[in-house]
Amino acid sequence: MPAQLSELKVRDVAVKLHCAGRGPTVLFLHGAGGVPQWLPFFDALAERYEVLVPEHPGFGGSDDPPWIHSIPDLAMFYLDLVEEVGLDRIHLSGNSLGGWLAAEILGASSSWHRPASASKACHVATISSGGPRKRCATSITTSPLPTASWR
Repeated sequence: MPAQLSELKVRDVAVKLHCAGRGPTVLFLHGAGGVPQWLPFFDALAERYEVLVPEHPGFGGSDDPPWIHSIPDLAMFYLDLVEEVGLDRIHLSGNSLGGWLAAEILGASSSWHRPASASKACHVATISSGGPRKRCATSITTSPLPTASWR
Protein backbone atom coordinates (compact mmCIF):
# COMPACT_ATOMS: atom_id res chain seq x y z
CA MET A 1 0.00 0.00 0.00
CA PRO A 2 1.72 3.22 -1.05
CA ALA A 3 1.94 5.91 1.57
CA GLN A 4 0.83 9.45 0.96
CA LEU A 5 3.25 12.21 1.84
CA SER A 6 1.84 15.44 3.20
CA GLU A 7 3.01 18.37 5.25
CA LEU A 8 1.62 19.24 8.64
CA LYS A 9 2.22 22.53 10.43
CA VAL A 10 2.33 22.54 14.24
CA ARG A 11 3.55 25.55 16.26
CA ASP A 12 4.81 27.11 13.02
CA VAL A 13 6.94 24.03 12.34
CA ALA A 14 6.32 22.15 9.09
CA VAL A 15 6.82 18.40 9.35
CA LYS A 16 6.58 15.81 6.60
CA LEU A 17 4.00 13.14 7.34
CA HIS A 18 3.82 9.73 5.67
CA CYS A 19 0.44 8.04 6.09
CA ALA A 20 -1.42 4.98 4.87
CA GLY A 21 -4.16 2.60 5.93
CA ARG A 22 -7.44 2.80 7.79
CA GLY A 23 -8.49 1.88 11.27
CA PRO A 24 -7.16 2.75 14.72
CA THR A 25 -4.25 5.19 14.55
CA VAL A 26 -0.62 4.16 14.99
CA LEU A 27 1.81 7.05 15.38
CA PHE A 28 5.24 5.59 14.58
CA LEU A 29 8.29 7.60 15.66
CA HIS A 30 11.42 6.83 13.67
CA GLY A 31 14.96 6.34 14.92
CA ALA A 32 18.03 8.53 14.40
CA GLY A 33 18.35 7.34 10.78
CA GLY A 34 15.14 9.14 9.83
CA VAL A 35 12.58 7.77 7.36
CA PRO A 36 14.66 6.96 4.28
CA GLN A 37 11.77 5.03 2.71
CA TRP A 38 8.37 3.51 3.41
CA LEU A 39 9.10 0.08 4.87
CA PRO A 40 7.27 -3.25 4.37
CA PHE A 41 6.68 -3.16 8.12
CA PHE A 42 4.54 -0.05 7.62
CA ASP A 43 2.55 -1.81 4.87
CA ALA A 44 1.82 -4.68 7.23
CA LEU A 45 0.57 -2.25 9.88
CA ALA A 46 -1.46 -0.32 7.29
CA GLU A 47 -3.53 -3.43 6.56
CA ARG A 48 -5.26 -2.95 9.94
CA TYR A 49 -4.34 0.54 11.11
CA GLU A 50 -4.04 4.12 9.99
CA VAL A 51 -0.25 4.51 10.12
CA LEU A 52 1.21 7.99 10.63
CA VAL A 53 4.99 8.33 10.32
CA PRO A 54 6.14 11.92 10.79
CA GLU A 55 9.67 13.03 10.06
CA HIS A 56 10.82 14.60 13.33
CA PRO A 57 11.64 18.31 13.30
CA GLY A 58 15.26 18.57 12.19
CA PHE A 59 15.08 15.37 10.10
CA GLY A 60 14.45 14.80 6.39
CA GLY A 61 12.20 17.43 4.84
CA SER A 62 10.86 18.79 8.14
CA ASP A 63 11.72 22.20 9.57
CA ASP A 64 14.47 22.49 12.17
CA PRO A 65 13.18 24.97 14.76
CA PRO A 66 15.80 26.56 17.01
CA TRP A 67 13.74 25.97 20.16
CA ILE A 68 13.88 22.15 20.03
CA HIS A 69 17.10 21.29 21.86
CA SER A 70 16.33 17.98 23.53
CA ILE A 71 14.16 14.88 23.61
CA PRO A 72 11.85 16.51 26.22
CA ASP A 73 11.38 19.47 23.83
CA LEU A 74 10.55 17.05 21.02
CA ALA A 75 8.12 15.16 23.27
CA MET A 76 6.25 18.38 24.01
CA PHE A 77 6.14 19.12 20.28
CA TYR A 78 4.51 15.72 19.67
CA LEU A 79 1.95 16.31 22.43
CA ASP A 80 1.06 19.52 20.58
CA LEU A 81 0.88 17.56 17.30
CA VAL A 82 -1.50 15.00 18.81
CA GLU A 83 -3.73 17.80 20.06
CA GLU A 84 -3.51 19.82 16.82
CA VAL A 85 -4.42 16.84 14.63
CA GLY A 86 -7.22 15.88 17.01
CA LEU A 87 -6.08 12.31 17.64
CA ASP A 88 -8.34 10.89 20.35
CA ARG A 89 -6.86 7.43 20.73
CA ILE A 90 -3.50 6.36 19.41
CA HIS A 91 -1.06 3.50 19.48
CA LEU A 92 2.32 5.17 19.93
CA SER A 93 5.30 3.20 18.70
CA GLY A 94 8.92 3.97 18.00
CA ASN A 95 12.21 2.35 17.24
CA SER A 96 15.57 3.31 18.71
CA LEU A 97 15.51 7.10 19.20
CA GLY A 98 11.77 6.97 18.45
CA GLY A 99 11.25 4.44 21.25
CA TRP A 100 13.02 6.76 23.66
CA LEU A 101 10.88 9.61 22.39
CA ALA A 102 7.69 7.54 22.84
CA ALA A 103 8.64 6.84 26.46
CA GLU A 104 9.40 10.54 26.99
CA ILE A 105 5.98 11.46 25.55
CA LEU A 106 4.37 9.04 27.98
CA GLY A 107 6.18 10.68 30.87
CA ALA A 108 5.48 14.22 29.66
CA SER A 109 1.79 13.44 29.17
CA SER A 110 1.36 13.01 32.92
CA SER A 111 1.86 16.74 33.28
CA TRP A 112 -0.11 17.61 30.15
CA HIS A 113 -3.02 19.43 31.77
CA ARG A 114 -5.08 20.63 28.83
CA PRO A 115 -8.87 20.32 28.84
CA ALA A 116 -8.97 19.04 25.25
CA SER A 117 -6.67 16.14 26.15
CA ALA A 118 -8.64 14.74 29.05
CA SER A 119 -10.23 11.89 27.05
CA LYS A 120 -7.16 10.78 25.13
CA ALA A 121 -5.84 7.26 25.54
CA CYS A 122 -2.58 5.85 24.33
CA HIS A 123 -0.87 2.47 23.97
CA VAL A 124 2.93 2.56 23.76
CA ALA A 125 5.31 0.03 22.24
CA THR A 126 9.02 0.50 21.81
CA ILE A 127 11.08 -1.46 19.30
CA SER A 128 14.82 -1.95 19.42
CA SER A 129 16.96 -2.22 16.31
CA GLY A 130 16.77 -5.99 16.71
CA GLY A 131 12.96 -6.01 16.61
CA PRO A 132 10.38 -6.02 19.40
CA ARG A 133 12.09 -7.28 22.56
CA LYS A 134 9.72 -6.36 25.30
CA ARG A 135 6.25 -5.13 24.53
CA CYS A 136 5.39 -2.21 26.69
CA ALA A 137 1.60 -2.29 26.57
CA THR A 138 0.48 0.81 28.31
CA SER A 139 -2.91 2.34 28.81
CA ILE A 140 -2.97 5.88 30.04
CA THR A 141 -5.35 8.75 30.14
CA THR A 142 -3.70 12.11 29.74
CA SER A 143 -5.59 13.88 32.46
CA PRO A 144 -4.23 15.47 35.65
CA LEU A 145 -4.18 12.02 37.30
CA PRO A 146 -3.22 9.52 34.57
CA THR A 147 -3.36 5.81 35.16
CA ALA A 148 -0.86 3.40 33.65
CA SER A 149 -0.49 -0.35 33.61
CA TRP A 150 2.73 -2.00 32.45
CA ARG A 151 3.22 -5.59 31.34
